[in-house]
Amino acid sequence: MSEEKKVVATAIKGGPLKVVGEIEVKLLDGTTEMKPVRSSFCRCGLSANQPYCDGAHKGSDFEAE
Repeated sequence: MSEEKKVVATAIKGGPLKVVGEIEVKLLDGTTEMKPVRSSFCRCGLSANQPYCDGAHKGSDFEAE
């Protein structure tokens, strides 16, 4: 019997969505990537590394909770 691991997603105020746990990310071009530990996903739309956060929200007026 396999043990399922818990995945936790946390929205950071004024920042990215942080995901801790192993996940499969399906990209717009149809490819997939496995992220084994943690990932930060862009919520502001400014990242040059979509769908991942590159810190572009810093210094912007992005204020989502």
